[in-house]
Amino acid sequence: MNLDEFLKNHVQKSEQQKTFFHFTDTRNLDLIKKHGILSRRKAKQMGIAIPAPGGNQISIQAADALGLDQYVSLCLKRGHPMEGAARNSGTCSEG
Repeated sequence: MNLDEFLKNHVQKSEQQKTFFHFTDTRNLDLIKKHGILSRRKAKQMGIAIPAPGGNQISIQAADALGLDQYVSLCLKRGHPMEGAARNSGTCSEG
């Protein structure tokens, strides 16, 4: 599913979620500005190293084993616990 289909089929039809968020480490911003938001799989296919991927090596390996590397993680709720952790570490900014 591409972004347009997601917006049309899920966000626009939702009574609760009218917005979604993607939060990331500020070290990834230049890459996002240049290439857009990519899944880890797509970035790897393009030969792009993500400066600060989310999670640790164990969580990344577990997600990859499940095929989740082909997706981009979006948050449908402001104040997600992972957002709070990123903000507290000083590596997340709103933009």
